[in-house]
Amino acid sequence: MAGARSGAVAIRVAAKGGIPRVYRLSTLVEVPDMIRGRLPPVGRVVGLDAEAEFLYVVTGKGEVLAVDLGSARADTVATAVEQATLGPDGTLFTVDAKRRVVSLARRLRVAWEQPLPSLPHQLFGAADQRLVAVDPPKLITAAADQPAASRPIPTGGDVAATRWGDLLAVSSDSGYCSWTRWAVAKRPSWRCAITPGRWPSPRRGTAYTSRGAPSPGSRPSTASSERRSTASRFR
Repeated sequence: MAGARSGAVAIRVAAKGGIPRVYRLSTLVEVPDMIRGRLPPVGRVVGLDAEAEFLYVVTGKGEVLAVDLGSARADTVATAVEQATLGPDGTLFTVDAKRRVVSLARRLRVAWEQPLPSLPHQLFGAADQRLVAVDPPKLITAAADQPAASRPIPTGGDVAATRWGDLLAVSSDSGYCSWTRWAVAKRPSWRCAITPGRWPSPRRGTAYTSRGAPSPGSRPSTASSERRSTASRFR
């Protein structure tokens, strides 16, 4: 996290809950009393909106909390949550057991009128407050003001996405299929390109990132900005 008041810091959230601990980068010296709010037991951390200074976590009871790092206030965004993710523009998306979507952007909470057609196995946030959900053999795209649209994808493989949600890669027996989003009349569509070759093993996965993408917390200049994508291996 980087802020004008404190510089770059790292936040440590304990699974048992309590007050998150803050460390100054790159010395990792602890900064006491920077966060005052106490958290309940945490199942996982969804993400951090550094610009708005909100930390999002999923509790052990399946609740998604939005923690205001400035005021130490924690608000419940959604309950009975099955999936949650943070988009590149700081938009939070949650999907509950009944496939209902709740989004939170710039402190505005929106309960979507239409649920997703199925409960996704994976969830990715995209630009323009759009949601990309993966429920093989379906790729689902949706927005708060538009009904969900589905496209078929290969089954049985791993799925990875860029930070901006504009490129997905789905592995298959013969290689992997890369799905690129493109806009037609403000509605997202997808094109697939088959790339022969062996999908990396789980121990050496492939992370797909956008070369030259804006730093976390910044806003994309246009929804249709072109970004070249590259695959970087990690151990």
